[in-house]
Amino acid sequence: MKLIIETDIGRDFDDFIALCYLIDAGVDIKVISISPGDSDQVAITKFLLKECGLNVPVGVSSLYRDKKSISGVHTQLLKKYKYAEIEKHDGLSIDLINGVLEEANKFLSEGEESDIEFFGCGPLDSISQITKYPRCASVQGGFVSYSFLKNKGIVPRIQLDKFKDIEFVQTFNLSSNSKAAGTFLKMPFKKRFISKNLCHTIVYDGKVHNVMDSFRAKSRAGEILREAMLMYLKKHPHGKIIHDPTAAICHLHPDIATWVNGRLVCENEKWGTIELLPYNCEIIGDIKYESLLYYLSHGL
Repeated sequence: MKLIIETDIGRDFDDFIALCYLIDAGVDIKVISISPGDSDQVAITKFLLKECGLNVPVGVSSLYRDKKSISGVHTQLLKKYKYAEIEKHDGLSIDLINGVLEEANKFLSEGEESDIEFFGCGPLDSISQITKYPRCASVQGGFVSYSFLKNKGIVPRIQLDKFKDIEFVQTFNLSSNSKAAGTFLKMPFKKRFISKNLCHTIVYDGKVHNVMDSFRAKSRAGEILREAMLMYLKKHPHGKIIHDPTAAICHLHPDIATWVNGRLVCENEKWGTIELLPYNCEIIGDIKYESLLYYLSHGL
């Protein structure tokens, strides 16, 4: 699979874990776009790529950033392996992304699809500006109410009290740039969204880590994933909600999820799914938890 990734790595630890998983699974990453693009975000991304022997261009959605975005495990890893905490990006994300998409579309006949796919685990700052299109996309974000799912005949295995009787919520990846998300939703390719309420049911804790550790990592990315999560759990024994790794696994293995068609819309910077044609996406309703853990632990 050839993949373009847009991430706000460093803002939340699980973006890094999602990248580890995708590399471990053997995805052919063509571009990593960082939002907004602080030099320390670039540093932790390039650390992972260098450790895994990969030469992938790393772009930024905003030039000349000098703020600090990383901390915690990111900083521990850079210090442990003696990597710089500041790195230079390889260009503006939209230029790098458009270059990849232009090349992929160059020799297509009329009606043929590109072989490039897109995965979003951050604001859709750059992908919303593309001039050529990927084949399909998955994005961590959005929201689908339990009442909407019930009307579709779906009762999720786990329902969280904090999301009951709620139709619209803020979800960072969409709400932080709602205009970009709205533009992205209008683009003519298949889109899947891994909703906030489903993601909040997936927690990487000590029990999950023991399962992970029972399977030997098949790559350097898999080793770093385990090492990073162990660092995190030492300070946060209750565990980590892994929104972005869940979404990454769903992109590679959509068959482990139950999807519904709907229209994802924004109201007052909050997002929800409604029954209105034309639909603009598929959104996740439920997931096979055992399968998700299997793919994460095996790097598949």
